Amino acid sequence: MAMAQSTIEVRFPPFPAGPPPGVTIIPFTEWNEIRISRELSDEIERDALNIPTVPMPSAHATDVPKTDARQYGAMPKSRKGKKAAAAAPGKEWHEEWVGQENYLQPGGYAHMPVTERLHAASEDFLRSRNWPKEYEATSPLSIRNQYDQLRMFIGLIASQQDQNQKKNKNKKGDTVEEMDEDEDDDFSDEGFEGAPLQDKDKVEQDSSAPVPLEPMAEKLWAFCDDPEERITFFLSQMMFIKGWRYSERHLFSIPRLVRFFLIFLLKNKVLESEAKAKRALKIAEIAVKELPLTSKIPKVLPDELNSAFLNCFGIRPDVFFPEGDEFATSQPLAPLPEEFKQEDEVETNVEMEVNARATEGNGWDTPAGDAWGASGNAWNTSEDISWAAPVEDDIPTEWLMPVPKCLMTFLGVTALPLTHTTGIVEQSTRRITNIIPPATTLPPKSAVSSKLSPDAIEAELEQKFTRVVFSPWDVETPTIHRLSKGAVLPEGEDGPVSSAGNLKPHNPWKDDITVLMEHDTAKVLSLGMGIGGWFVQIARQDDFEVVDEKKPKKKSKRGELRFWYLAGLTLTLTSYHVSNA
Repeated sequence: MAMAQSTIEVRFPPFPAGPPPGVTIIPFTEWNEIRISRELSDEIERDALNIPTVPMPSAHATDVPKTDARQYGAMPKSRKGKKAAAAAPGKEWHEEWVGQENYLQPGGYAHMPVTERLHAASEDFLRSRNWPKEYEATSPLSIRNQYDQLRMFIGLIASQQDQNQKKNKNKKGDTVEEMDEDEDDDFSDEGFEGAPLQDKDKVEQDSSAPVPLEPMAEKLWAFCDDPEERITFFLSQMMFIKGWRYSERHLFSIPRLVRFFLIFLLKNKVLESEAKAKRALKIAEIAVKELPLTSKIPKVLPDELNSAFLNCFGIRPDVFFPEGDEFATSQPLAPLPEEFKQEDEVETNVEMEVNARATEGNGWDTPAGDAWGASGNAWNTSEDISWAAPVEDDIPTEWLMPVPKCLMTFLGVTALPLTHTTGIVEQSTRRITNIIPPATTLPPKSAVSSKLSPDAIEAELEQKFTRVVFSPWDVETPTIHRLSKGAVLPEGEDGPVSSAGNLKPHNPWKDDITVLMEHDTAKVLSLGMGIGGWFVQIARQDDFEVVDEKKPKKKSKRGELRFWYLAGLTLTLTSYHVSNA
């Protein structure tokens, strides 16, 4: 069969006689090199003609920016052999990476499937950066190890052992092609999430049964389909599972590492959906701010003000047992077994015999003859030996128990303990929805006057302290302590519940609460984050007075708003936290 003849045929020789019309070829002797511009105005490398440079299809270890290279920590070695600083003194790894980010764009992934693009991009991300070497690569504290943990979670590698095996193969002289062929043999699904593989016999019996993906492939496709969901889970639940939330180094470095990786994927268009990748990057940006706060907040809460409320009212929910607890009531001790009684009697008899011998003439208490106690430096009678003198109380002050704070430290002489008491005692996890600075208006009356005024006292609290508003969060079911006072609505109830007092029933699933805090403490908090602990309501004494239906009900100028204090902190969560579903 004759082949179709091409419409365009170019055959050599003969070669073209010269360049096309209008094209002039400059001889090499007349050509002048146009260097890269030394200054960087818009963070894009340009030459002297203001033409942007073109990144190479693949990254190399020698690819460094020529524009303001010293500023971005990427100066190469000088021709004289002297080493230039790779980064400014005292520069952290993430600061150095920021300077190099605009030049690390390998690209060339468009022709690959999405999973292959992700594999290639992860390897390019690994090779194109200067990784900190303060710890061994396999150390849990190293940034390199944290990157491997991220890749294992995504499904790019099975374990760090695979990487070590690949390195050993490379040292022995294996080629890249041989390593790639053996790479799948090293993967193992042990200890990873995902649907287990079905038995081969069962699958052959029912050809219509879908064959589940292997755990690594399943995780990889899950990341490609919804990177926001996987990154959210990694920066929330995996921080608990791996124990990273208890290490300040991990809280600082892991979200930054994830952010750099997602930026790299976005710039090189590795993922199919750019919008989903940007949402995942947004989660990483939030984690950079909030994950370190999960370590700082427990160090400042409860603050001294909340501790003063705790000492004033004496309600300690974390000490008292809940209602119905088997340890809530004291149980009589079981009688001592007979064998232990006999041993106790023997020890008592021996002790009595030793004491009797000590009272004889050759004992330490009454020295006689040449006994030890006859010398002038007897243990019980010496006055010359310094270590026999009583020890003075020279305990360092930092070893002593701190003096408990009281409300007079913050309010001076106040009538608050007389006008207020504790109300609802709730254990829950709530989200910070508002932070209100101290009010600038003066209280209507002095807190200390001839007539006690709860309104004036609460107005003074508003003026001196920051108010933090907490809203319910469904990550935990609220619990009402048995020491709580006041009506509480059950779950699912919206209607009013009869109450003998003047205060409306509390709905822990819908009602906001306002906690008083010191101004410096409130600066550490961030909107949206979750705080779990014991919240105690500062109710008024007259809130629990029995209301006479014949008499008009007392109405406060401030309404039914009551402040709360934090009696104990149990949990700190980020704003994007998801449950382990």
